Amino acid sequence: MSNSLTRLYCSIPIVIGQELVVTNKEKLHHISTVLRLKKKDKLLIFNEQHGEFLVTIFELSKSSITLLPEQQTKSPEKHIKINIASAIIKPERFRFLIEKCTEIGCTSFTPLLTSRTIVRKLNHDKVMSYALGAAEQCGRCDIPEILQETSLKIFLQNTKDQLVFCDERPTTQTIKQLNIENTVPISVLIGPEGGFTDEEHDMITKYSHVHRVSLGKYILRAETAAITALSLLINK
Repeated sequence: MSNSLTRLYCSIPIVIGQELVVTNKEKLHHISTVLRLKKKDKLLIFNEQHGEFLVTIFELSKSSITLLPEQQTKSPEKHIKINIASAIIKPERFRFLIEKCTEIGCTSFTPLLTSRTIVRKLNHDKVMSYALGAAEQCGRCDIPEILQETSLKIFLQNTKDQLVFCDERPTTQTIKQLNIENTVPISVLIGPEGGFTDEEHDMITKYSHVHRVSLGKYILRAETAAITALSLLINK
């Protein structure tokens, strides 16, 4: 299948031979005005339940587009459950983190509020659009979930995931040395600009399901740490 075909997320059920009618204004604009696709042109649509399908534009009007699924090109995927629990950082850097971790294969994001978090509120629609765009571009069939922002304290109290804490303070353990099975949910814990405070560090490390790891001898930006840790975990 050609990599040049446009990929679009489609939340409604996809069945070969069964017409799909798209009325979403943003998708209509994107298909007809931005991409300038016409009747009989082909594209790819996908979702997490059904996978990816080659479709033909059957009808095209100002109010709707009718698509005809012809062939399944990818089956639904199963990912290792890895959540990126990152302190909220500056918007452009957070966008980069969301996009690249989506491309690598994380399954969810938990935006964290910490003592040194500067940005305290997220535009969830905008953040979701970053994950959606990255999923459409990279070829995966699902979109990571964007969870509600929460305080570090509440997150630590409530999560049942194994926590991989990317610690800037000295520790000899690396991700490759972790004794964690890929079958259990994992959260990668990433700090804010300036790192966690002493009190937050003590709060994190008191939990038995926290695994402190080093990502090297240098201090990494939050987005670099998230990308590095996720890559190492997925390829462990």
